[in-house]
Amino acid sequence: MRPLLLLLLFAPAAAAQRVPLTVEQIMQDPKTWVGATPTPAGWSETGDAFYFYWNPTGSALSDSLYRFRRGQVAWEKVPAAERRRGIELFDGWQHGAHVYTSDFRRKVFNRDGDLYVLDRQTGAETRLTNTRVREAGERFTPDGRGLVYEADGQLYRVDLGSGARTQLTDLREGNAPSERKRTPQQTYLEKQQEALFGYIRDRKAEREAREAAREADAAAAPAPPTFYTGSKRVAQLQIDPSERFVTFALADRADDAPTEVPTWITEKGYVEMQRARPKVGGPQGTMELYVQDTRRDTTYRVDFHTLPGTYDVPAYRREMGEVVDSAKTKRALSAFGPRWSPDGRYAIVEVRADDNKTRWIARLDPTTG
Repeated sequence: MRPLLLLLLFAPAAAAQRVPLTVEQIMQDPKTWVGATPTPAGWSETGDAFYFYWNPTGSALSDSLYRFRRGQVAWEKVPAAERRRGIELFDGWQHGAHVYTSDFRRKVFNRDGDLYVLDRQTGAETRLTNTRVREAGERFTPDGRGLVYEADGQLYRVDLGSGARTQLTDLREGNAPSERKRTPQQTYLEKQQEALFGYIRDRKAEREAREAAREADAAAAPAPPTFYTGSKRVAQLQIDPSERFVTFALADRADDAPTEVPTWITEKGYVEMQRARPKVGGPQGTMELYVQDTRRDTTYRVDFHTLPGTYDVPAYRREMGEVVDSAKTKRALSAFGPRWSPDGRYAIVEVRADDNKTRWIARLDPTTG
């Protein structure tokens, strides 16, 4: 019944007379010969109504929200107050996304950067966050007892029973601090002082004992491993359903000058310059995929050049005289994903060449990269 309902709502009448189109007619304002076309928004979570945006009379400044309820013969405009509160629409059974609990009783969603949980049977909404930081990437844990989400560049898990929040990642900008190298003179003096004075030896032993105690406490309540990202930008941050493997991409912004386009008609009366995308043919940014194994406290980069064809020379470059399979033809690649199976056993990644001539679909072994 759903496809039939959509057809009745949005399809033109089958008996409408066909009129040959002309260039003059096509170049008219579409509203004068096509009419106001509704834009589908989606089904409600309970499936009792279909929502769409529409401006049938052209009187509104923008399209308004309408709905068609099951069992009714006409649509209705959604009251402004109800529209402003927000209407949660059905997202579809996204495989492995864990937007819904396994019994489909509850759904987690994002509204204006904050997290909510919807009880699909009662329609009750529970607001979980109310912060100035935008949360994103929300999903249930496989058992439905917690949520995992991203906020301020880190991943967190919140226990829905106790409300306790745990930080799952520790990604930091810049480089790891390095120990200051001692000169041979400094090394000799420190050893000499330790050999001559018992007070120095006792203080050193106490300091080492305190450090050992702190390390033991940290091991008992382990924190997420720290990883420094240098000058690169973190993207596609996520964790697998088992919460063992964190994956993220480090992106380099291409050092390419943007194009400036003049805007002639402005409110001020003066020509203003608008920045646009760089010109075609400029250097492309890179995107490397990393896997962080929280169980082994190690992070490694995934080498996609083990895939077949990543050293091949595309036809357009061969025409320019480049040698096939030369070491100089190692192709620049970017990865997207991974997409995890619901139980976390499998991960699928999409890999693209920077010239958009080749795309790979590959299965990732997160234990080895």
